[in-house]
Amino acid sequence: MRKERVLLIEDNDADALYVLDGLKRGAPQFSCVRVQRLREALDHMMTNEVDVAILDLSLPDGNGLPNFEEIMRVNPKLPVIILTGTEDEELALNAVRAGAQDYICKKDLNHQLLLRSLRYAIERKQIYEFLRITLGQLQEAMVSLNLSAKASNTGLWFLDLVGDNVTWNEQMTSLYGLSSGDAPKHLKEVLSLVHKDDVERVEQAVQTALQTKDEWVTNFRVTWSDGSEHELSCHGKTLFDESGTPTRMAGTCRDVSQEKLEEETNKRLALLEQREDFTATLTHDLKNPLIGTNQILELMLNNTLGNINSQQADLLAKIKDSNTHLLSLIQNLTEVYRHEHQVASYEKVRIDIVPLINATVEGISRQAQHRDISIEAEFAEPEWILKVDPLAFGRVMQNLLDNAVKFSKDSGTVTVRLYARGTETYIEVEDKGLGICPSEQGNLFTRFGQGRRSQKTGTGSGLGLYLCKQIVDAHAGELMCKSQEGHGSTFRLIFPSASYDSENAT
Repeated sequence: MRKERVLLIEDNDADALYVLDGLKRGAPQFSCVRVQRLREALDHMMTNEVDVAILDLSLPDGNGLPNFEEIMRVNPKLPVIILTGTEDEELALNAVRAGAQDYICKKDLNHQLLLRSLRYAIERKQIYEFLRITLGQLQEAMVSLNLSAKASNTGLWFLDLVGDNVTWNEQMTSLYGLSSGDAPKHLKEVLSLVHKDDVERVEQAVQTALQTKDEWVTNFRVTWSDGSEHELSCHGKTLFDESGTPTRMAGTCRDVSQEKLEEETNKRLALLEQREDFTATLTHDLKNPLIGTNQILELMLNNTLGNINSQQADLLAKIKDSNTHLLSLIQNLTEVYRHEHQVASYEKVRIDIVPLINATVEGISRQAQHRDISIEAEFAEPEWILKVDPLAFGRVMQNLLDNAVKFSKDSGTVTVRLYARGTETYIEVEDKGLGICPSEQGNLFTRFGQGRRSQKTGTGSGLGLYLCKQIVDAHAGELMCKSQEGHGSTFRLIFPSASYDSENAT
């Protein structure tokens, strides 16, 4: 077993012999080296390990507290016992205050006191070093914890249940919308900051936490001085002493307002998506019966199934037009769904768009004829090549012409123009109808955007122009509207000409 190494720094031979004799007789676990000068002690410590030192403050080459300070400078972890004469007791006390482990007055020196002082000095120094290291580790952990809390905007709180003292970090103060000087000091003050409707739940959570050693979580609201309401999530744990009495609580706090908002938003989006999926399925199932009905109505109007009179023909034609309009709405719903769910794809080919426009005009002519509306075409050339998806382009023209006829006055005129400017092709659909007020023109191409004229007629879904805009954008084109209330509207399509070679047009 290794002996504890004692360094005796004493110039008085009688005192030194008394100490050496006491160690030799009563403490074989100690080995002792004696020096008579401070310089000798410092040199010895530089080359040898020492477990404890016994220091006389009065030496030939040093006197008083500086002797102890020199020892500490060389080995600050070394436990030191001060030997002092009767007249130097105050000086010895000052040395203890500076870090010495103990002091012994020479007039009271005996072997038992010396051995006990040596043992206690070594043990106290070991405990001190352990506490110093532990405190350093705790400080490092607290710094790391505070930095992590700051980075994640997490509040840290501590509650001393015995003294009813609350300690917060900077983030906790921020989470409650307070300034640093307004942080509460007691639990009652904290509860006064909680929303009045949540106080009872928080108090119940605290009472439950005092009875259980499990971690606990509770949510509550706080209102800042600016009137904004924030929801906080408090996560904590109760600490108990050896007898099972709760002494402290510690935990974290986070603002979960944004998380709650995102959760609610995601729920609404999921519900909306379910509704849209249902709508897409419903519209698909409705389309086929309507197409079949229109085919039968066409046969009846052509007298294929037997002769009908003019009144019957007019009634059947109106039913067929109504079905056709309903089919158009269903088709718009279906294509909007396909586009927004990234199912739609456009196969762009070089094609003469004049026949496409004429076919659309012919398809809507019956509806126009019922109201004595004429559709005029002004084409700069009899043939016009564009690189478009034929079906998608036809859908755009159908929606624009359908709107133009729908909102035209009886016996009015709808004009379709086709011309070029530079490298761009212009297509215009003009009506002389109700027009659109300026405040509503900004919402024309938004989803479910409807103006007062649609609301007055009770027709339309607010998806037609939105769909047109999506299709035109996918073709690297533009769609715009020029309208004056009471004087009609002009919708203008601008596409890159087919000769315009660009990646955007492919």
